[in-house]
Amino acid sequence: MRDSRSIDAFHGVPHLCGLVVVRSWRVAVGRRHVRCVCVWIGFVLLQAVSAVAQDRKLIDTEPYDRIVLNDKNRGIVLKDMEKYELAEQAFTKAIQLDPRDSTNFYQRGSAFLQQGRHDRAIEDFQQALRLNPRYADARLDKGVAHFRKGEVRTAIREYKRVIKIKRNHALAYFNLGVAYRIKGKRSLALKYFTATIRYNKNHADAYND
Repeated sequence: MRDSRSIDAFHGVPHLCGLVVVRSWRVAVGRRHVRCVCVWIGFVLLQAVSAVAQDRKLIDTEPYDRIVLNDKNRGIVLKDMEKYELAEQAFTKAIQLDPRDSTNFYQRGSAFLQQGRHDRAIEDFQQALRLNPRYADARLDKGVAHFRKGEVRTAIREYKRVIKIKRNHALAYFNLGVAYRIKGKRSLALKYFTATIRYNKNHADAYND
């Protein structure tokens, strides 16, 4: 979101404008054209401040619509706000504009995943991987989608592929631990939970499991 300080910096401008006009008026006594120019400059600056203030009101009411510069960024902001359907629509527009950007498909897949639309999510993650075979997060979330569908064996295969791409991906190890625990393979689960802690000592759930 836009830093409010970027707007607060304008608070002193009206006073500055008035000061410029008054001083110029005093210095340029008898020079009517100079006074007129100074007054005009002050008026223009005050109009700019007014426009910024109006823009601030709009930002406060619809931040995600006024701040971002493109559909992908809009989708990311909307997803962070948990407005997943709107995020999905924004990512769809981003895909239409640039169908070769793997992150557009990944982000839309993530929005589908949050809505529980696992098949659609898998399709988008797969397309992201076609465009970028080493996209570790797309591979990981594809595994999550399969896991939530009850396809644990497929999920395990995807998580292991993540580790081949990025050996220190702690979340992939953790998810493998969870998957093997569900399958009743406690020794394997412990192995992967231990690996999770090795790569991320702050992963509290791995200690609990």
